[in-house]
Amino acid sequence: MGFGRGDRGDCAKSMPPRKVRLARAAIQSGGKGTGAMAQTSDAADPAFWRAGAISTTIVMLIVLVFLTVDSLAAIRAGGTHVPPYSVINRQIGYAYDADAGYDRPVIGEAQPLFSRTYTEPEARALIRKGKLVIQSRACMDCHTFFGNGAYYGPDLTKAWLDPAWEKLWMPMTKQNTREGAMVEFLMHPDTYPTWSRQMPDLSISREEAVAVVAYLKWMSAVDANGFPANFGMIKTTSASAQAPAAAPTTKDCPYCHTTIPIKAVRCPNCTSELKA
Repeated sequence: MGFGRGDRGDCAKSMPPRKVRLARAAIQSGGKGTGAMAQTSDAADPAFWRAGAISTTIVMLIVLVFLTVDSLAAIRAGGTHVPPYSVINRQIGYAYDADAGYDRPVIGEAQPLFSRTYTEPEARALIRKGKLVIQSRACMDCHTFFGNGAYYGPDLTKAWLDPAWEKLWMPMTKQNTREGAMVEFLMHPDTYPTWSRQMPDLSISREEAVAVVAYLKWMSAVDANGFPANFGMIKTTSASAQAPAAAPTTKDCPYCHTTIPIKAVRCPNCTSELKA
């Protein structure tokens, strides 16, 4: 069956506008360059870009899923970077890892916290309570945890590992353990001299202080990829952070240069009268 001029017109009316344009372009060019013109037409078609955006979004979502699964494997408790909560029953150190290129926590032998060993559920509950205490006292307004917070007070990410607890705070608080000194300080921070920025009394009970110490010990065992950098290697000195020096009990006589009692008003050696 043949088609007349009218038939071709009716057929063209029934075709979509885009196909009509392509057909006319093909007729005018004699069929040459149809592919190039089709590509130009595709680039100008919003549907082309819509399809590209949808496919790109799908690919990125797949990548995001894989990254999320990998991250969860590293950051969950018991993962590659975050230890189980029961790590508070172990000795925790900090040493340089040549392969990683930064300092990493070192989990050592058994070291019960507060002279007891916590099960995993008990440790989880205790650490959760410690986190809630920290949140309720807005500790991040002054301190930093994993890079979040403020720098008005010391960074607490590795606070448990600070050698000052043994060298300074245990003698000052008259406690026999690191955790004992930390609890005593948290309960009575205004009793002990610190550096120039004094920590206020936050009315922390002993039970709350124990929970905070457990949280700080667990946090020190988290592999934070070397953060904070050079922890424990930078020596700082602060007069206000030192234990109070004993008051002098003697002085030198300005005349005979012998040592005499601090309250002496006359030198017992040369009998010179001294200013009080």
